[in-house]
Amino acid sequence: MKIYSLKPIKIFIKRLANKLGYDIRRIPKPGSSSIAREYELVYPVANYSPWNKDKSFQSMLAAIKGFTLVDKYRCFEIWKLIEQISKLKKGSIIEVGVWRGGTGALIAKQAKNCGIEEKVFLCDTFAGVVGRY
Repeated sequence: MKIYSLKPIKIFIKRLANKLGYDIRRIPKPGSSSIAREYELVYPVANYSPWNKDKSFQSMLAAIKGFTLVDKYRCFEIWKLIEQISKLKKGSIIEVGVWRGGTGALIAKQAKNCGIEEKVFLCDTFAGVVGRY
């Protein structure tokens, strides 16, 4: 008895659905622990996507791929926040919890784009940020 893989069929169906304007995704099973339930995939339903028109952001996003766990939506939010704080008279920028520096590079690039001359500081403990309660 020969066993066939269903993977090529699944790939074909997903690609066909995408061409027709549909997206097929597997819904993850809820985790058994309370920590597992704190995380899930989030699929935005809005269709306004200003990050797609921002060529500088797109270039930077491609450059930091593999150096951040932050998704493009949150990266764009950081990008725009740096633009907004550029209106302040002075003050340095600090990022706490850097991991591989992807969002730090994003912050530094946008700060430069916006004419912020103050330093950008990236801080990491290499053991996780611990808070006191």
